[in-house]
Amino acid sequence: LLELIERERMRQLRIRACEALRELLAAVGRRSRAQVEQVLPGVTKALVGVILADYKVGSTVRCAALDTWRSVATCVLAAQPKCEPSIEEPPPAAAAPAATVDLATFTAAILKHRGQPTAT
Repeated sequence: LLELIERERMRQLRIRACEALRELLAAVGRRSRAQVEQVLPGVTKALVGVILADYKVGSTVRCAALDTWRSVATCVLAAQPKCEPSIEEPPPAAAAPAATVDLATFTAAILKHRGQPTAT
């Protein structure tokens, strides 16, 4: 998988390999974090190589490699085992009501702040 992630020309295949590696290491990590710790240096070297590679690699491949590395590092370094294979999307934040100000009120406030008389 690491060789596919590092050297494959097809971007989708590289992304799928990152996902597969994430799933595999999460499954191993749920059973034994020590085994994931043993492969962390090699996985880190390969994924950092992809993350720092030439721009031609593509941002999606870089994001997949970064997400995979985050998942593996979190599994190993967390105080509580957090070996999750997939990225959890944060819940959508409650939309704050947008403040509406008309252009005339906004312009008048700026002119007042500058000390200029407002046009009425």
